[in-house]
Amino acid sequence: MLKCYLAFTRKRWRMGMLLIAPLLLLTGLSVLWLCTKWPGILAWSGLFVIWPLIAVIGDYFFFGGIYLMKENSLDYVKSSAKGVELVKNVVRMDCVQKLVWTALIYGTGCVLFYYPGILRLAENRDLSEVLYIYAAEVLFGFAGILLCTMIYRFFMIFTAVLLCAYGAAFLGFLSCFPAMTAESPAGMVLAFVCVIAACVLNEYILKKKMGEMYYDQ
Repeated sequence: MLKCYLAFTRKRWRMGMLLIAPLLLLTGLSVLWLCTKWPGILAWSGLFVIWPLIAVIGDYFFFGGIYLMKENSLDYVKSSAKGVELVKNVVRMDCVQKLVWTALIYGTGCVLFYYPGILRLAENRDLSEVLYIYAAEVLFGFAGILLCTMIYRFFMIFTAVLLCAYGAAFLGFLSCFPAMTAESPAGMVLAFVCVIAACVLNEYILKKKMGEMYYDQ
């Protein structure tokens, strides 16, 4: 899948989405935090809102309208028997990179902005419990990004993309709250259910729409 992803996506887009945007986000929040003397927890919480916005809007500039058969400009993939499978692998790999980068960005922000809080948390809890909460935050955030990304890919109108991006940001904000009580089994189960449901739905839509495209349905 990685080979398909690297061959299909543009290098400039990957540089922007996977390197420049995360660095600017973390740098900008760090500067704002240092200049305003905000509590670190507020700057860290900003990641849960801003990163989903970036992830959805950035996705539009490459995958915009991919499920909209009349607008996706992917007819050329039908010239090869492996063309449709290539597109499927690219979309699947995109899901993987979103999960990885969500984990990295949330983790980096946690260390940058909330390190004293982590120490206090670790004093009262086992390290596994701290990692448990962090994992739940990542899973909830990733599920929101994936769900809103799936919805906007049915549209080419940028307004629809913005609405989905705002929805992802709102879900990211809400993910802070159940995740903080994720030391209970119900919290982690809910996080896994959200991610599995989003992944299954994404796979179903992907197969359905790519099949319709290939057979001109």
